[in-house]
Amino acid sequence: MDRGPARIVWLVVKWVVFPTVFALVGYFLLGPKIGTDNLVPPSLRDHLPGVNVASVYAPDANEPAANKPPEDSGLDIDVTVRPSEGRRRR
Repeated sequence: MDRGPARIVWLVVKWVVFPTVFALVGYFLLGPKIGTDNLVPPSLRDHLPGVNVASVYAPDANEPAANKPPEDSGLDIDVTVRPSEGRRRR
C-alpha cells in the first residue's frame, strides 16, 4: 500500500526543510563567529593544550604576500592569445 501524500510531505521535509534549517543555523549562529576567538567555547578551549588562537590567525613574518611574487624570481613570462578555431555559432 502506497502512502502517497505522506511520502511526498516527508520527501519535501527531508530535502528542503532540513537543509534550509541547517543552512540558517550555520549562517546566523556560526557565521558571525568565524575569524574571532569566540569560535571555540571556553570550556573546550581549556581542554586543548598548546593551541594558541592568536598564532593561528596571525600571518608569518617570513611568508611572502600571496598576491606578490618574490622579487628575485627572475621570471619573464610572455603570453599570447588568439581566438579558438572551433565551431562557429550563429
